[in-house]
Amino acid sequence: MSLPTRIVHETYTNPATGEPAEGRVILTPIPLVWTDTAGETIYPGGGEFVLDWAGQWSHALGRTDAPGVEPAEGRYWHYEERLKGLPARERVFALPVGDGGPISIAKLVAADPGAAVYTPVVGPQGPPGDTGPAGPRGADGSNADAEAYTNGAIASEVARANATYETPAGATAKVAAHTTASDPHGDRAAAASALASHGAATTSVHGIADTAVLETQAGAQSKATAALTAATTAASSALAAHEADTTSVHGIADTAALETAAGAQLKVNVHKDAVDPHGDRAWANTQFYSAAAGDALDGYLNDAITRLAAVEGGTAFLAGLNTTGAARVINTVLKVEGASGTVRHTLNGAANTAGFYGASPVSQPTVTGSRADGTALSSVLAALGNLGLITNSSSAGIAAPWRQRHLPDPVTADALYAGAAPSISTAPTTTPTAGYIKYAPAGVALAGSDVTGPYTYAGAGNFAIGATSPDTNYVLPLSKYPNTYASGQGVWSVEFGTDAKDFQVRMKYISTATMYRLSIDGRKVTDLMQSSGGITAGSGHLITFDLGSTGPRRIRLDFATFPFGGVYLPPGATMWRVPLQGGRLMSFTDSIGDGSAQNTGAGCGTWVDRVGRFLGSTDVWRQGRGGTGYITAGSYATFGDRVNADVIAWNPTRLIILGGYNDNGGSQSAISTAATSLYSAIKTGLPSCEVYVIGCWAPTGSPAASIVNTDNTLKAAAAVAGYPFISPVTGSVYDSTGALVTTHGPWITGTGRVGATTGTGNADTYIGTDAVHPTDAGHVYLARRITAAIRELMPA
Repeated sequence: MSLPTRIVHETYTNPATGEPAEGRVILTPIPLVWTDTAGETIYPGGGEFVLDWAGQWSHALGRTDAPGVEPAEGRYWHYEERLKGLPARERVFALPVGDGGPISIAKLVAADPGAAVYTPVVGPQGPPGDTGPAGPRGADGSNADAEAYTNGAIASEVARANATYETPAGATAKVAAHTTASDPHGDRAAAASALASHGAATTSVHGIADTAVLETQAGAQSKATAALTAATTAASSALAAHEADTTSVHGIADTAALETAAGAQLKVNVHKDAVDPHGDRAWANTQFYSAAAGDALDGYLNDAITRLAAVEGGTAFLAGLNTTGAARVINTVLKVEGASGTVRHTLNGAANTAGFYGASPVSQPTVTGSRADGTALSSVLAALGNLGLITNSSSAGIAAPWRQRHLPDPVTADALYAGAAPSISTAPTTTPTAGYIKYAPAGVALAGSDVTGPYTYAGAGNFAIGATSPDTNYVLPLSKYPNTYASGQGVWSVEFGTDAKDFQVRMKYISTATMYRLSIDGRKVTDLMQSSGGITAGSGHLITFDLGSTGPRRIRLDFATFPFGGVYLPPGATMWRVPLQGGRLMSFTDSIGDGSAQNTGAGCGTWVDRVGRFLGSTDVWRQGRGGTGYITAGSYATFGDRVNADVIAWNPTRLIILGGYNDNGGSQSAISTAATSLYSAIKTGLPSCEVYVIGCWAPTGSPAASIVNTDNTLKAAAAVAGYPFISPVTGSVYDSTGALVTTHGPWITGTGRVGATTGTGNADTYIGTDAVHPTDAGHVYLARRITAAIRELMPA
């Protein structure tokens, strides 16, 4: 379930200097594990937060009064302050729904267990709570317990069988006695007695009153022979009289006129040798025309001629036909059939249509389209398929594959903006400079001089406003699992063209995670994502950008946790829509593409955006979810469960899949099955998508066997699917057939990390303090490695 949250925040000032305090705060849920009523673990939030430059922190925490959460009672938050130059303090507080808005920690902390005057008071006992969920399954018994139970069950069954059934020796003795007995069942003696009685009976046998009067067998045979002799003599006499009679036999007045057998045979021979006894051979001959000297009938007509010639008298018949010319069918249908009568080919002269290999006849097809873009080839294949001349089993393939020669120069593609740095400031207000016109996102209600802005969104879709104020003034995309306003797509981009010198961007500040990156004319102003400068969590702010001069420019803003409320332009300035380029590049990953606490700017700060720039794509979709994988759902869903909604539905041109690290402790068979199913779904749903599979992430130069095995499992599944594969473990690159293209070497070397370096490899710099996720420098490095591998797989 999705846990209802509420934003908690605070600002600290160093009492000694009056400046913003430095330090950190730690929030821990009590108890540590919260679950829903089904026993599934819920992540309530919390963690360690470093104060920002203004001495602030802000975070969304799970409400302690949220319904449907276990334990139903006794849920609190433990709060620790670790501020520079100040004593450490701890608090325990409840977080109710209240008015639902952001709340200061000072308003929640009502008691200080460390204070001298603190007196805990125990309230009255509350009513008993609901029965909790069933506890975990007990531990399995020992082998000795299982063996004792099994032995007991076997002994019990043996005793029952011995008491019920004969022993083998006893059963064998009884079978032998039964076999040798003359009458084991007593029925043989009874049958013999009944047979003797039947033979002696003379009355009432089979319904005959007195069998003594019946004929003997010898007497019956004698009488039958005498009857047969008399019948034969009478028949011979009748036949002779019939043959001698010449009138009124079978209704024929004079049988003397009938043909003799010899005469009938003579007339049959004359008829069959006649050239045209019925006059139809002359007609048939007119149906065939001679085309050219030397031509002959073919196909089944030749077979028919051969068979006619074999018939007695057939040669004379064929002599009356013109068999030297080609056969012609006039204004009708000619069908060529197989031995079983199945129609193979059809030529319809009347309709001027044709069909081959069993296809229905069609008119002469017309080929359309351009040979340049491949549409003409598609039209030809369709035409040949309609005629039946081919079975078109070709796949759609990749219509316009990336080519190396089409890629931008990597030096300039990822370069910083070379113009004068703009002036940027943030204010906690939603009131723009007087006279400015609001270009609102589609969906936001307009008022006064407001207009809907011609924005081009990149990296996301399905934009919606919030359900209640102030969220009705801001849009967020819902195009990533779980596809809700509060938990949908956290990172995305917007582009527009303008000739304004100044513009103001409206946002709702959420927390220090609310960040952005500005790009001008395709060049980023800063390499990493920047703090939005928000002050009050949950409130609207305006970020003012002063570009220094008027002039047409292409503006791009990459957002992270940034509800977007539109742009304000001064009167006289214009805004126009700008197209995206390079196709839609999508990453489908775990946290290695989704971002972590080890890098800046969440998913906008990983290798994904940089690879998009290197490959010339401005529509970069970051569809990663941390903690997920092929068989691991984490706090979200497995790759297979979310591929339809998060990937296939958005029809990417190119797709990079990276996962497996969160699965490597599981069954390799299960990983293989899940990967095969995922690739098959993508192959079916996105037949023209250019797909690259990256194997299991290895954050060390000495990966565990489970990581190596997972990498190999994914490589095999990719080859079966016909997808190219890139191994982070070895740096090897394989084409879509599974053949090795090249090897670039392992991505990560050494066994160190930031904060625990070993001096043995690049992991000292590229792997963060958690020993798993890349740092900002690590993501810069990964972008180069991934781009280099993909380029190896591209045509020139």
